[in-house]
Amino acid sequence: SVVDGPLYAGGGMEYPNITIIGKLPDQSTVYVVIVHEVGHNWFQGLLGSNEREHPWLDEGVNSFYEAKIGGVLKTKNIPVASSGGNDIIYVLNGHIRHDQPIELPAVDYLESNYGGVVYAKTAKAMAYLEDYIGENDFRQGMQEYFRTWMQKHPSPNDLRAALESKTNKDISWFFNDFIKSAQPLDYKIKSVKTSAANNVVAVENKLGTNYPVPVFAMRGDSVLEKEYTVNGKAFLKNYDSGVHYEIDKDGVVPEINTRNNGYEPKAFFKRSSPKVGIGTSFLKAGMNKMYFLPAVAFNHYDRTMAGLVIHNLTIPNKKFQFAFTPLYSFAAKTINGTGVMGYSFYPKKTFYRVTASVQGSTFSIDSTIRNLPEAIYPRWYKINPRLAFELEKSNLRSPISRSIELNFFHTGAQQFAFKQDPVDSIFRASVGEYEKQNLFRVNYIYKNDRTFNPFGYNIQYETTKEITKITAEGNIKIDYFMPKKALYLRAFAGKFIYLNNDAGYFNVSPYFLNVTPTAANDYAYENVFLARNEQTGYKSQQVMDKEGAFTTRTSFLATPLGQTDDWLAAINLRTDIPIDFFYLPQVFFNVATFANAGQQNPTGNKTLFEGGLQFNLIKNILKINVPLILSKDFKDYTQSIYPKKESWYRQISFSLSTDRINFLRTQESLTKLVF
Repeated sequence: SVVDGPLYAGGGMEYPNITIIGKLPDQSTVYVVIVHEVGHNWFQGLLGSNEREHPWLDEGVNSFYEAKIGGVLKTKNIPVASSGGNDIIYVLNGHIRHDQPIELPAVDYLESNYGGVVYAKTAKAMAYLEDYIGENDFRQGMQEYFRTWMQKHPSPNDLRAALESKTNKDISWFFNDFIKSAQPLDYKIKSVKTSAANNVVAVENKLGTNYPVPVFAMRGDSVLEKEYTVNGKAFLKNYDSGVHYEIDKDGVVPEINTRNNGYEPKAFFKRSSPKVGIGTSFLKAGMNKMYFLPAVAFNHYDRTMAGLVIHNLTIPNKKFQFAFTPLYSFAAKTINGTGVMGYSFYPKKTFYRVTASVQGSTFSIDSTIRNLPEAIYPRWYKINPRLAFELEKSNLRSPISRSIELNFFHTGAQQFAFKQDPVDSIFRASVGEYEKQNLFRVNYIYKNDRTFNPFGYNIQYETTKEITKITAEGNIKIDYFMPKKALYLRAFAGKFIYLNNDAGYFNVSPYFLNVTPTAANDYAYENVFLARNEQTGYKSQQVMDKEGAFTTRTSFLATPLGQTDDWLAAINLRTDIPIDFFYLPQVFFNVATFANAGQQNPTGNKTLFEGGLQFNLIKNILKINVPLILSKDFKDYTQSIYPKKESWYRQISFSLSTDRINFLRTQESLTKLVF
């Protein structure tokens, strides 16, 4: 019996002789859910498989038969939907080494892998085993398994014994190794050697153990021969020219990458020739494919810029990735741009992943046309080599992640140089030489993404030849008992140390600790700023969500409030409004103190504080801040600087934390949106 009822555990739920189905989008999905849930009468019901200890014997084997039955129904013009996105999950997780064995207790799986591995990967693994054994022997083995173990709660060894009783082929590799391994599969043909007797096709799994895999000899789309490998080699007939080879043409092997399965012995590019495309690709990316996208950008000085994104970013992510965006500035008439390239590898011990990358950017930093026939545009540039070491987890389900990042920043910025013209005595500007800086940074990052009240901290050490800066930041999210509602608490402490007492003020002041960091303090040029040297207009109201993380700017002062070359401590509170409404701003309150605050603050107060509303428009990337409560020093500043009628909107600020976007981790960003 199939019952339509309230269900909150997916599309359907099995019980002996009955299944409940929930709200489903269309008729074809209703059919596939019925097929799947009815199948449980055999593998969960009559066999009594232990879904906690061996979930693949129930859900996985059942999903294999669901696919077989669905194929038969489609030949009868009965619409049956595909099984969904689970087959995509094990491919994506395999690429970032988050794959897990098929033979695991249910409690040990990641949330995504329960569907990706238990359902989808197992279903394909059973098709793989069927193809290897042969359809007839496999069918007899499965019927033997059912007859022998009906109502007796079978284990994987019982399935193995039943299959072995009906085949002469060695399937120990499947039960001893394959279903117990977390190592993903990515096969490629290494070589094809020709002898008088046959062609020997050598195949390897790039990521670990070699299992038997089918190799096809083909001429065009026609299959000439199919043989499974033995010890990594397939022995096929000696064909004349015009033959190519393909691993797993029928798609039964649960590989994470099929882009390198072909092999053309006579071709210059034997596996995949370089190609170009528009946009990007999801799962079907060519091995050596590069993509183009149009790009448009804007800042206050370069104005509108247009160009291209040239990249190989796909999902799943590749080990080597790049994205370059050259942009033409219609105002400065120069080529600007930004770009990144990086390579990731996965060591066996100590580190989960190591990534080496280089990022660079260059844009205009200012402009002027005063007393000049045409505008001039000083520039800035940045080159940032980086090494990131992500430490190995105790197990994949652990919410704790730890990483160490090493960054080197080489930057240069031009300033205006003013010289008096002897003809008319007018001072005119020119573009000066680049003022270059080198900065070395080490970060230790700890995160505990537990379900309730996740927290983390970051300890950072920075140094130039003139200063050292040590900072620590801690964050905790305190969950309310309402969906997506929480209190966010951040604490910051920093210490500034001179290494050279003769260092010039203008060389070191950008590195000072600040209650409200602005463009002047973006010394590593990590964030996108609409205008780095403006004092008026909305573009000047941009702040950085760092250090003191305040929102109230005091940039017109020679020494902004809360700037120090000694120490700084701050606490930032942000809370969702605990009302069930589709969108509400957050409420924030910040308080800070710093070295000699009583002497530096005009009122003699030892603290600064502010509070107001924050609109978090793009999660922790784009925020708009509306201060409503200000400490007296802030209030006195705003009243003395801004006209009374403008004070309320001149205090509004925004932050654009583009440094939190990692273009080499697009796959994991997508996963976080889904799970």
